[in-house]
Amino acid sequence: MTIGFDTFPLIYQLLTLVAAVSLGGWLFMAKSAGFSGNRFLFLASCLLFVLRLPVLVYNRELNVDESQMLAQAMTLAVDPVYWRSVDGTTGGPLSSYFLSIVGMLTGRYDYMTAHLGAFLLVLITLFFLFKALKNWFDPYRAALGLFPVVLFYGFTRTPDFVHYSSEHFPIALLAACVWLVSGDFVSDRSAKAKMFALGVLLTLVPFGKIQAVPLAAGIGLYALIRLATLRYRGALAALFGGVAAACASALLLFFAGGVLNDFFTFYIKGNFQYKNDTTLFDNLRFQFSEAHRATDLLILVVPLVIWPVLTVPGNRKVPRNRSVWWLGIGLLVMSFVAILRTGSGYTHYLLFLVLPFSLLLTSLTGPGISPANTRMRLIFPPLLGVALAVGVFWRQHGVLNSFVSGPGLNRGLPFTATGMEAARFLNKGEYMVVWGWNCQYYVECQAPQGVAENHSIRSAFKHPMQETYRDRYLRDLERTRPAVLIDAVGPNSLWLQDTLTQSYRSFPELADYVDKNYTLIGRPGSDRLFVRNDLRP
Repeated sequence: MTIGFDTFPLIYQLLTLVAAVSLGGWLFMAKSAGFSGNRFLFLASCLLFVLRLPVLVYNRELNVDESQMLAQAMTLAVDPVYWRSVDGTTGGPLSSYFLSIVGMLTGRYDYMTAHLGAFLLVLITLFFLFKALKNWFDPYRAALGLFPVVLFYGFTRTPDFVHYSSEHFPIALLAACVWLVSGDFVSDRSAKAKMFALGVLLTLVPFGKIQAVPLAAGIGLYALIRLATLRYRGALAALFGGVAAACASALLLFFAGGVLNDFFTFYIKGNFQYKNDTTLFDNLRFQFSEAHRATDLLILVVPLVIWPVLTVPGNRKVPRNRSVWWLGIGLLVMSFVAILRTGSGYTHYLLFLVLPFSLLLTSLTGPGISPANTRMRLIFPPLLGVALAVGVFWRQHGVLNSFVSGPGLNRGLPFTATGMEAARFLNKGEYMVVWGWNCQYYVECQAPQGVAENHSIRSAFKHPMQETYRDRYLRDLERTRPAVLIDAVGPNSLWLQDTLTQSYRSFPELADYVDKNYTLIGRPGSDRLFVRNDLRP
């Protein structure tokens, strides 16, 4: 039996809406005293799985970053030393390592594996957020606060929110950090282990994605203020000890792998130069102009706006746990810093808002939630947000489902002329290189990347470090001797499309290397396909 979805899966859509309303009805009927948090997590996970089915069985790229991440994960399964075999530019190693493990478990590195990886990280995020909110409030309020978040993750049809992006792993790490600072510290001794673990996880956040550093700083500052207020000097020392231990371990690993210099050159120095020369105001204006791509955020925004107005009078006062409220505000500010810094306007950066929204929404549930009319006022707005988001999506796109798949449709690999032709010359485990920006060829051919920079923008575009990137590119080619090299510059490449100024010929040393070692086999799909001389037919 196979599962398929067309553009108007009405029966499926109705069933998912009924399931969402049923979860809300269960929260409405449940008793706050003795509320089962485990049952909520189980039901929420089941609902999320059903809602994500169209994405989970859709074996096509949802965002160009997804192919990049899959190529990196596939390559790390062959050569696990990051910054030697793989450079994820702004994305750190942890996201790629996690996807590599998921690929090992599924036995393939296709888009369904990537979508499964994103789904698992969402579940991990919700698990730690629930544990944190339960510590601050109680299980029932935690469930009410996360109800809109579950609906958002489930009903979103924005590709940038459901593809495997480099935001998912650091958000899961940050959720675990929020859990570690939640609740009350009974004593200095009980806080030491948590603070050491917090120091380790906060240090790991930049290795998930460097843009997530402002949020990690916000959580770290919150922990420092609490520890200073409580005068827990031992826990404070444990926090810095965790940071020091994680930093030392990472540097030792980089040194042992021979990539310590590459880490500082390509991850630190290279990424500090990665931003547009625009003002913060211009970045903010551009981000708002792109808001039409993120209308699914209505599922979170609607209750955030309506709850303070419709719920019990106590909600109009400062929430009972002020520290959570201020942490939520602080993380909201830090999220906008992370989103706006580069000026790129990428929609998937908005996923960082899930963390502060979770804290603020739960704070707004208020302590007095027993009366039935109050519960209804809390449960109705998220469902209204779902209705608005689904309606806006249908109005914009004219369909209910854009992830169309079925037997023989958007399931098999390879599927492009270039991918099918390149696969003929590749044996399992042999390296391939794509000059330009089209990492889906790696996924189609299930071939690891033969150069660390699998999308060639930093070697192709003029910038102060271009020669450094080009030197590494040539060293990688000599080290891996890829069986196939594809010049994808043209209509099949993102950004790099000018064949006169950006093709492999624009890099003279690369052109010389290709001329000496490779033979042009053909031009499938407007690309140029080269095969190593000893493998040519």
